[in-house]
Amino acid sequence: MNAKFCCLLFVVLLSIRFEVNAQKKFTLKLQFSKYIDNTSIQVKYDNGRDEINIHPVIKNNSIVITDIFYSKYATILISYSYGNYNYNNSFWVSNKPATINFLNNSKDEPFKKYKLTNAYDIKYMGEEKFSKFMAVEDKDFFDFITKNGANMNDSLVQIAFKKGAIRSKRKLEFVKENGYLYYAFWLFRKEVAFCDTSITTLMDVYDKTFSNSFKKSIEGTEITKILNGRALKKDSQAPTFITKDVTGKIISLDNYKNKFVLLTFWASWCGPCVEEMPAINAMRENYSLDKFEIISVTLDDDLTKFKEAAVKYNMNWKHIFGDKDLVKKYGVIGIPEIYLIDKSGKIIYKREEEKDYKLEYLTKLVAEKL
Repeated sequence: MNAKFCCLLFVVLLSIRFEVNAQKKFTLKLQFSKYIDNTSIQVKYDNGRDEINIHPVIKNNSIVITDIFYSKYATILISYSYGNYNYNNSFWVSNKPATINFLNNSKDEPFKKYKLTNAYDIKYMGEEKFSKFMAVEDKDFFDFITKNGANMNDSLVQIAFKKGAIRSKRKLEFVKENGYLYYAFWLFRKEVAFCDTSITTLMDVYDKTFSNSFKKSIEGTEITKILNGRALKKDSQAPTFITKDVTGKIISLDNYKNKFVLLTFWASWCGPCVEEMPAINAMRENYSLDKFEIISVTLDDDLTKFKEAAVKYNMNWKHIFGDKDLVKKYGVIGIPEIYLIDKSGKIIYKREEEKDYKLEYLTKLVAEKL
């Protein structure tokens, strides 16, 4: 057997074994008050890689959730909105069978009290400390948005961005001061890695703040993937990927090395994305498939709405749905985002980097290259 192949096979098998060993299974029973409206409950969980929406089927005011997770804890997010009453809270559970019991509550506050078994309210695991740390900056930012949200002009938007940047800087300060806490590591993956802070600063803080045990975990691998994706810019080599399109066919970036590839990230609910469709359609019509390929990655959660939009806007090219890993690989934190990849696999255009919001430069560049 080829020595190079043997080495590659060993690495693959080692990574598979690492991932299997890192997998854990959680089982959680949620017991709700008899006063709740079952249709108003929303439950999500984060498995250390992705946030999963579930549509709970509640019987006898209870549900049982069980699945694989890759983090220290699986995060359970519970939301309830009925009339003027709103409840939002998050809990951590491990691989021990867990229950969250909301039984002994009133009609006006059906989630006020709870009893936990092998579950932890994140509020007491670091969130309360974080909220106090952010209190001044949060109040300043959200008061400004509440006051001016309906009348935002360009100058007010710039002020909002500055206040947001101050919040991001403050979050980084919390992480640096509390890197020993798992909550700070969890917060970095969930929020801080996406802050409007320079990617160099984020990478430096991540590298210097957290222990190797954190950074070498699957959660750490996910954070590294996000940060590396955010570092992509013009002249970077485009991350390779193998995935399936919406018809089930395999798509590999390596198969398009003899073409220019326009890789777009969008969603049916994204107004600016829709506004750019005529320009992208024109490119599809003007250049042959032998030279130019378009692959769109949607951030939609609703497959039906995505398909309806693809037909409505005449998006006659390849589509990828539900690949969150690909979104991370390319560091997408806002849409629309567009990359133009040349025949050698190098990124020669990034929409956000060029500030090319009408795609005028992209249209000109494609014409020059093809």
